[in-house]
Amino acid sequence: MSSEIQTSINAHVAARIRILRKEVGLTQQEVARQLGISFQQLQKYEHGKNRVSAGRLYQLAAVLETNIEAFFAGYKQGAAQDAKRPTEVSRLARQFEAISSTEIKKSIYGLIRVLDETRTA
Repeated sequence: MSSEIQTSINAHVAARIRILRKEVGLTQQEVARQLGISFQQLQKYEHGKNRVSAGRLYQLAAVLETNIEAFFAGYKQGAAQDAKRPTEVSRLARQFEAISSTEIKKSIYGLIRVLDETRTA
């Protein structure tokens, strides 16, 4: 397995940790406390700065009340460009939320929907 694919998988798992934590409504501090680590370490896991070991992933699954497979859900093999995706998506989401005009937001959403439809057609 190439290092590019490993990087892609690690980035995907990092993003999924953050998503799953938010879905169950836990803060980084709460999860970190349950794992016996600092919240800074959990931040590093969520941002892909540090890799998550298999044992820690198992602990995370228990804390987040999910299964190991949930961390890999949606991963597409060969999508190495996804390694940068969580950061890009976060930045885009922040920029989108900063737009004050509801009409502009609706227009952007409509454009994205149309582009997605043409991509899958």
